Amino acid sequence: MHDIRWIRENPAAFDAAMARRKVAAIADDLLVLDRDRRDSITRSEKLQADRNAISKQIGQSKRAGAATDALERDSTALQTNMAELAAASAEAEGRIKTVLETLPNILASEVPDGADEASNATIKEVGKKRRMNFAPKQHFELGESLGLME
Repeated sequence: MHDIRWIRENPAAFDAAMARRKVAAIADDLLVLDRDRRDSITRSEKLQADRNAISKQIGQSKRAGAATDALERDSTALQTNMAELAAASAEAEGRIKTVLETLPNILASEVPDGADEASNATIKEVGKKRRMNFAPKQHFELGESLGLME
């Protein structure tokens, strides 16, 4: 799977690599999802800091014997907002992961561009090709004949 941090730092190179695999430019869409996810995390962390400050105030108020109902309501509201942001972050992360899992690997620079498998170039052959005096079977034909597949 591709690294979103690398894509964030090299969107043009990523799109160029995907173009070699005949995949349309997708870095911008991924970066929008990534930005949304990161914004949700940042806002959630800010709310957590606010909630921690309110919790500290609640403790001080209780020790002083003051009412804490308003502070507790604020704390609960912050907790609800944090849960919503966590859900939004998880959804964006899931969407990013789904897209990244479907993308092909980046080709090495020495791999020639081509329309299909026939465009590949043989760089080196090792050993002699085996000559068989029978027609080889496909793996599924072998499995079926051995009773290992249905």
